[in-house]
Amino acid sequence: MLTRLLLLLLLLVPFVQAATCPTPDVMKVTLLERGLIDADTAQRWPIERLKELWNSRENQFIEREKARLERVAEQEASGNAALKQELLSGLYRTSVKGVTAKRNADVLAGVKTMTLADLKKGYLASGSFGDVYRTRVAGQDVVVKVVRPDMPSELYAMQKEAYMKLEDFLHSPGNLAYAKHIARYRGETTVSGVKVVVFDYAAMKPLTKTDVPQMAEAMDFLRKAHARGIIHGDIAKDNVQVRPDGAVVFIDWGGRRATAQDDLDAFMRLRNRLLGRTPAP
Repeated sequence: MLTRLLLLLLLLVPFVQAATCPTPDVMKVTLLERGLIDADTAQRWPIERLKELWNSRENQFIEREKARLERVAEQEASGNAALKQELLSGLYRTSVKGVTAKRNADVLAGVKTMTLADLKKGYLASGSFGDVYRTRVAGQDVVVKVVRPDMPSELYAMQKEAYMKLEDFLHSPGNLAYAKHIARYRGETTVSGVKVVVFDYAAMKPLTKTDVPQMAEAMDFLRKAHARGIIHGDIAKDNVQVRPDGAVVFIDWGGRRATAQDDLDAFMRLRNRLLGRTPAP
């Protein structure tokens, strides 16, 4: 009996996957309608990247809620198709923000229950913030940065402001796809009375010459962030890493006062060094 049940489940797997994973064209159109990507990203991204975004918690929440959201938009629009689509787009964005806020709250609550001794089991490094640890809470791997007691309040405020602006940027229409270029900021809390800052953890490696082709997409993200007044301020080899999927990631935002041009010049110098060229003046 058990063997038959297992066999039946195995036979059903392809049909379940087919039902939950639409065709590439449907996926692109749906993600565009929901404001999770823009038209340029839909054209450039390979299907594997689009699938990752489709399976993200934010989009899957909307997928489960779409019938209810569509009913609300339909009622409010009173037959006006253009208004319905505008309202629906706003409802999608609100839903995405709600999912992020819930996840942040769960993660921070889990970190707050820990002790410094718990954190020290996952020591990673020491940085400008202070000591950095990896741990797992609420079913998620996170990085916890213990803020140095002597850290200048102005520097802390600059870094916090940069990450808050980045999160706001990601929740604007079409921008969630750029989340791969940062370590998501989950917020701040305390552990044993000490202030800590929490980010998503992702396995990353230093940039090499083979990663240069992916730097163009990262440059595009950097320019879009600049357009929103978000400056990295400390682009250097240690602060630009690569995920296993090849996405170039900027870490430690707001490290110092700088301009958008400073960011771009530093990024190009880094690229030129990887290619063995003389740095641009």
